[in-house]
Amino acid sequence: MNRRSPRVAQTGPSLPLDFEAFLTQWHQPFLRLALQSLTSTAAAEQAVLHAAALIYCHWDRLLAETSPALAALDILDDVLAGRPRNRTVSPLQAALDDLESRSPIQARCVRLRHLANLSYENVASTLNIELGAAKAHTWAGLRHLSTQLELHQTGTTL
Repeated sequence: MNRRSPRVAQTGPSLPLDFEAFLTQWHQPFLRLALQSLTSTAAAEQAVLHAAALIYCHWDRLLAETSPALAALDILDDVLAGRPRNRTVSPLQAALDDLESRSPIQARCVRLRHLANLSYENVASTLNIELGAAKAHTWAGLRHLSTQLELHQTGTTL
């Protein structure tokens, strides 16, 4: 009688526990950020997996950083920059792109707080800034986005 073991065979080396914990914590925020600009859920999932592989390759270096999460976000941003984006740019995406070019810190605070759904405390610790600065940059970024979206609705440009 040939019975299969109920255990699943492990196909590769086990990952360091700190990396597994990091990936568990950041998978959903990374996926939400990727979904914002990529063409499909499958493309976003693929981008996050690619970023995770790169993060793993540089894990020891990232752990030496002041904010490993910020370094990992930079890797995700690089991966996303190399992927095809939505063909039709929404007014929100256009406003976020404009904010990114004018104030990258405000754009990153807005993306982390409202797209990745992180708390202000997590935004501050991820970006290695004070809590008050995270709130102020997010507020200023949202104000810029609001202005841009209002201008878009009226057909006005700056």
